[in-house]
Amino acid sequence: MEEQWGLSICLLHAMFGGECQDYEMLSLQGWTQAEAGNITTSTVAYDVSELNGYTDPYDTELFEDATQIFQRSLARYGVEASTCRACMR
Repeated sequence: MEEQWGLSICLLHAMFGGECQDYEMLSLQGWTQAEAGNITTSTVAYDVSELNGYTDPYDTELFEDATQIFQRSLARYGVEASTCRACMR
């Protein structure tokens, strides 16, 4: 999940192995190293004013389901911010 990039990378390694690499903490949104240090939430702001209040009901439902799966996976593999510090060299 882009909104929780660092935890996503930590979860990936918890599930499939391998060592965290510094470059993995940089999302495709172009975070700086300082921003990558905040592994629980994204600091990238999106300008949604062009949407004029529109929300996609299908996207919202999909995102909510994905978030639930993500949270269950974090719990299943014991991943949380305090266990991911090794990835944040």
